[in-house]
Amino acid sequence: MWIEETWCGFARGCELAVALPGQWKDIGRLVQVWEERKVSVITAVPTLMAMVCNESSLPSNVRIVNVGGEACPASLVDKLYRSNLEIYNTYGPTETTVTCTYTKLYPNHTVTIGKPLRLYHAALLAVSDDNTENHNDKPPVELLLPVEGATGELAIGGPCVGQGYVGLPQLTKDKFITYLNERLYRTGDLVTIDGDGNIVYIGRIDTQVKYRGYRIELGEIEEKLSGLDGVVAAAVIFNQEEPQSLEAYVVLNKPLRPGDLRKALSETSLMSYMLPDEFITLQPDEMPRLLSGKIDKKKLQSMSSDRRQQEKLQVNNMDEATMTFNSSLDFIMYVWHNQFCQENITPDMDIFTDLVAHSMLVAQCVSVLRAGHENVKVNPFSSIGLVDLYTLRTGAAIAKKYPMISSLRSQKSYTHPAFHRVPFWRHFICGLMQIPLLLVIFFLYGVNILMPFIVSEYYYHKHSSFYMGFIALYVSYVIVTYFTIIVALIAKWIFIGQAKAGTYPLWGWFYLRWWFVGRVMSLVDMNMLNDTTWMNMWWRLLGAKIGQHVRMDNLNLVCAHLISIGDNTTLVGVDLVTEYVDHGMLYVGPIAIGKNCYIGTSCAIEASSVIKDNAELLSMTGVSEGSVIPECEVHGGSPAMFVRKADPWSLHDIPSRSRFFVIHTMQWLGYTFVMPFLNALLVAPIIVLFNNPLVPVTDDAFTQMISVASIAGVAYVCAVAVELVFFKWVLLGKVQPGTYSTYSWFALRKWFVDALMDKSFETIHSLYATVYFSVFMRILGAKIGSRTEISTARNMTPDLIDIGNQCFIADNVLLDESRGYIMKLDKTTIKDRTFIGNDALVPQGVTLPGDCLVGAFSTPLENIQSGQSCFGLPPILMPSRPKDKTFDTKLLYDPSLARRLCRFTFETIRVWLPPALICLGIGVSTQLMLNAYPLYVNKAPGFLDLDTFRVRKQTKNTTFHTTRGHSSVDLFDENIVDLTLMSTFYYICIMVLPPLLLLFVLKWLFIGKYKLCVLPMYSYGVWSSELLTGVFEHLVPFALEPFVGTPFLPWIYILFGSSIGDRCFMGCVDISEFDMLFGDDVAINNASFPQTHLFEDRIMKIGRTKLGVRSTMRAFSTLFPDSEIGCDVTLGCFRVVMKGECLLSSNLWVGFSTSIT
Repeated sequence: MWIEETWCGFARGCELAVALPGQWKDIGRLVQVWEERKVSVITAVPTLMAMVCNESSLPSNVRIVNVGGEACPASLVDKLYRSNLEIYNTYGPTETTVTCTYTKLYPNHTVTIGKPLRLYHAALLAVSDDNTENHNDKPPVELLLPVEGATGELAIGGPCVGQGYVGLPQLTKDKFITYLNERLYRTGDLVTIDGDGNIVYIGRIDTQVKYRGYRIELGEIEEKLSGLDGVVAAAVIFNQEEPQSLEAYVVLNKPLRPGDLRKALSETSLMSYMLPDEFITLQPDEMPRLLSGKIDKKKLQSMSSDRRQQEKLQVNNMDEATMTFNSSLDFIMYVWHNQFCQENITPDMDIFTDLVAHSMLVAQCVSVLRAGHENVKVNPFSSIGLVDLYTLRTGAAIAKKYPMISSLRSQKSYTHPAFHRVPFWRHFICGLMQIPLLLVIFFLYGVNILMPFIVSEYYYHKHSSFYMGFIALYVSYVIVTYFTIIVALIAKWIFIGQAKAGTYPLWGWFYLRWWFVGRVMSLVDMNMLNDTTWMNMWWRLLGAKIGQHVRMDNLNLVCAHLISIGDNTTLVGVDLVTEYVDHGMLYVGPIAIGKNCYIGTSCAIEASSVIKDNAELLSMTGVSEGSVIPECEVHGGSPAMFVRKADPWSLHDIPSRSRFFVIHTMQWLGYTFVMPFLNALLVAPIIVLFNNPLVPVTDDAFTQMISVASIAGVAYVCAVAVELVFFKWVLLGKVQPGTYSTYSWFALRKWFVDALMDKSFETIHSLYATVYFSVFMRILGAKIGSRTEISTARNMTPDLIDIGNQCFIADNVLLDESRGYIMKLDKTTIKDRTFIGNDALVPQGVTLPGDCLVGAFSTPLENIQSGQSCFGLPPILMPSRPKDKTFDTKLLYDPSLARRLCRFTFETIRVWLPPALICLGIGVSTQLMLNAYPLYVNKAPGFLDLDTFRVRKQTKNTTFHTTRGHSSVDLFDENIVDLTLMSTFYYICIMVLPPLLLLFVLKWLFIGKYKLCVLPMYSYGVWSSELLTGVFEHLVPFALEPFVGTPFLPWIYILFGSSIGDRCFMGCVDISEFDMLFGDDVAINNASFPQTHLFEDRIMKIGRTKLGVRSTMRAFSTLFPDSEIGCDVTLGCFRVVMKGECLLSSNLWVGFSTSIT
């Protein structure tokens, strides 16, 4: 640096003014010297110039300031700039003979280090995930293209690059590398490229720290901190001693409390997880510096360690002498001081406005309070919930609700049942017995999916007619529908009968029968008959006691005979949980619902619960096991709590008998004949394509199969979409808000269109949550703003939806308010940039303001305002919603054309690949089966008949013969039985194993092991993860669902990267990222969701979930990323564990937010 400054000055004939050692400490005197000696060009580190700005002013004779040696904050440029002053930012390590890049700086512009000087050049190297400095262990050097947004390690090349370090051969080898015969120096600096091709310095790779599961760049915090009013100098270090913490050391020119600094930082673009835990104020002479004026970080680390030692001595003395908690407030203050790392915390301080807590920190505080302390004999906070901190907010208010004197009584309110240990032999024998039953289940899958095509192929070839093949396919679908219903009824009454309520050993004899019947019943597709009298009849056939004038949907349960529903009750979109696994047992219990009851959408009612006459449950209410809802009361929330007295209600507008008959008949005809016809119409092209080659017959069979499947996949998705659009506009037209009878002609048409829409979620699931879906919804009549993301929104009327620009709608539900025979429809409006989380429920008729957030599994606050956030059941206001500004808006809302095209490509593959794979599996299965067991042989076999394929390549006029020596022979009677029986093995070998193998390859090839990360919407990580998830979700019904409840499903997930203990019961397959963490004897019940990623403000956050040994997730419970439940914990039905929350062992936790019973 001295050589550059000195000889450049001499070359221009300048006078050199050399500062004396330590002169920078007296800023006033230093500025005076500059003025006296008429200094016009200054070269200094940004820290020194910041001190000049804060303690004095730059002399008017200075025309150029050249800063370098450390990162220059944008705030310094704003302070220094004047019209007659030029500011340059130079960059260059000693190893490259100092300066190698430079740029001119301007106020209110991003600070960059510019572009390389002449003869120098810069290269961008990929950075490994572990960011290790041991380059010996790194993969080969990967050079990145210097395009906008590219981020990596900066390497410098050119004639001025040094030869190495004297006497340090290994370090020289690590830092000075050769790439394409060019010598490069690895700077260790992380940089990115902006839109103008300038290099933007991010920070040192070795100063990137991992804290709270996030990668944090300390330099970014320092830049924002230095830009705050009143801050003269700032440095941030990461103390890795337990407990780890981010510590900010600041020099101030005016009094500022740590809370003031934290609050000011939270209002910048820094993420909440990047806010320092501690702010230490130093005097100017106390800030350690090197001779160059740079802050000495090593000295700060030493100071931090010394301070920690002093604190530990004080704590140890306090533990031995005075560590007693005379009140619950004492313990709260103890936790507050440890968690917030601030001095002078008082009981009346608001944890959000005064202590600037974020959601992760609040969850950690709750977990620490629940854990208690060794000197607190009875913990008053064992049952505290997140909702308490969000609503009470001050230590004094929390202590008032949880006094020390009441803790003993609350501790005895719940006794956790003992776990019934599952013997190895029982688990092993049950698994063995499930193998032949799995063959039966796969046989039923084969009959449902493959046999209609087999029969169609037979008639297609026998009559040489596509129409006969289509009719056979259609009739087969009709027969298979009722065949499956009959098999399910027989299985239920033979294997379950009128089984009594009680507990049964997990993996025992009753469990085996219950599991088998459940898998068979899952094959029955009754969803189209939701909210019809035929659904009531179906459940009556299964043993349920269903009264008159009851409106209900399909239920996912086996022991239907334990359900009792009184007259005139409405429960549409409700889940009744009569069976669940917990404590190593299978629990079976009754549910009784009285007459004239109303159960809102998305409610869940656990076993042994009673809803008495005229009671009402608001939408998304969770009724815990054994609860009783009294007569004429309205309850809501999770767990269900009293809201108000119910208004008087009686059934009216009962349709006439003739109208009943007509509507019921039309619904039965639609289910029995119309829907199978439409299904056959959609898949009929597969028959044509697999019998009429579209590529030259000289091509091999594999090429023909791939080409046919590719075309069939696209054709199928387009056909389903066109069919839905056609019927929506032909039958419904534009739907208007209003009140309608459920037995009107309009209601019948809407019922049919809704059934098609619901069916599309299964048939073209891959279309959802892509760029195509918003376009699709617009075609159906919805008003969707630009750049709005919609995932799998269901149960909504498109014409009544108005969603603004740049919104994010996850798996939400928009409900219609209906009771008895009355249906109300109203318009729902969601303004710009509003975020709605997974499975949140937005009531129709609501207008949500812009830039608000409704959390996952929540309902919106009644009077939510723009910019506000809420979560929970009932919803509570989140006082602070830190906006994630880690990523540029170009990666979230306004991507470049290149990124839009990349996402379009990924999602096109995502939409096309799953249906193409299904078409390929069906086509190949049927062709191979008919090749092995021909039903009819003529001169025009399918082009994939492998026996005749070789002959077809030789000549077009050869008479075809099969291996059995028949030609134009009807072999139906001879082979149909063998073919039907063998369909099981063909289904497993083609429809199950290859898709699982493909998923395995895609997962490990494109993603590898899922790691904790934060990804913007428009990034490869999100696209690849969502591609894999889309393929997985589409193939699950065909390949994985039969394994639910078996020991084999955990094995499959282990192959995909999950850590799952022994004897784990998995009653669901809904796991997005596979690298999970389960303990032994864990039970994950149906529809429970160990969620490993969340989208928040268009940013995908992936984190682990951990389930302790013998823990249980009951139906419809959810774990958010980075959450944990302890050993022997039961997470109740409809319960949510928030991000960062940890639940104590040996307890039953209920509610959202969770609390202990």
